[in-house]
Amino acid sequence: MTQVSPKGSYHLQTVSRALDALRLLEESGAPLSQTEIAEALGEPVPVVFRILHTLEGHGVVKRGRDKRYVPRGRVEADGLGRPLDILRVLSAAGSAGARSEEIAARLGLETRLVGEALVVLASRQLAAVSEGGTWTLGFGLIELARPLLRGTLRSAVRPLMERLRDESGETATLFVTSGDRQVVLDIAASRQPLRYELEIGAVFVLHRGAAGKAALSAMEDADVKRILEGSDLKNAERRRVLADVMDARRRGFATSLGERLPGGAAVAAPVRDESGRAVGVLGLMLPAFRNEPDRLPHLGKVLAGHLAQLVLPDTLAPANS
Repeated sequence: MTQVSPKGSYHLQTVSRALDALRLLEESGAPLSQTEIAEALGEPVPVVFRILHTLEGHGVVKRGRDKRYVPRGRVEADGLGRPLDILRVLSAAGSAGARSEEIAARLGLETRLVGEALVVLASRQLAAVSEGGTWTLGFGLIELARPLLRGTLRSAVRPLMERLRDESGETATLFVTSGDRQVVLDIAASRQPLRYELEIGAVFVLHRGAAGKAALSAMEDADVKRILEGSDLKNAERRRVLADVMDARRRGFATSLGERLPGGAAVAAPVRDESGRAVGVLGLMLPAFRNEPDRLPHLGKVLAGHLAQLVLPDTLAPANS
């Protein structure tokens, strides 16, 4: 039997923790700091520093200007992912935009690589640069998104949205689920001077707001559990949200007060196709001061009743595709 010396055992443990650190970086969707890695691994910062220094020296990981680490493979081999990550950073920056070095620091990439990707994006009108060197999203993205904006789900639900808006006097909003998030696909804005209105394309987590809980209520229990356990909710909050989801499943609609926007109130219900599959969520949103006693439950019953009569073909893409 081969004997492993204490020194050899220490080296094996170090290699094991180095692999754990590398796996953590590979599975992370964003660059991680030395402190974040140490906390995740349950190791002292000096130990993690030595591990990362060794991995960096062997070219396995790379440290960005913000002192956050990414796997070298992500930096050099992610030819498709890099431009998409850049577009996400520009989307988050909004109209203010971001300079190439800022994007590079955020993603843990070399400024040269970011610059090359931005030039390609600009040549296809997916990104634009000002005279001062600030980058923003390009109008070519609207062309790419045109099928979504003209899609059958949006066009099929639009008449009902306008009817609900006119009957209730409040804003009707159509959501679709993308992964573990929810995206605003369309709105029929209230005609009242004071209204609760989201932007088309706005993205939200599923564990907050009536629309998010309505989406969860239409999912399988295993998916609901996975999403809630992956959220930033404490155990008590998670149990409360789960109870709200179960209540929404029983009633056919969910309600919320000030969860996504202080001073806002909302009611929402799943949109289903002919087969009963959820393909979206439709909600009514209003300022909280117009939420008279029992108004949300009343609007919820009206909303669920209209959606029960809505006939959608089962060829529509599912909401969480």
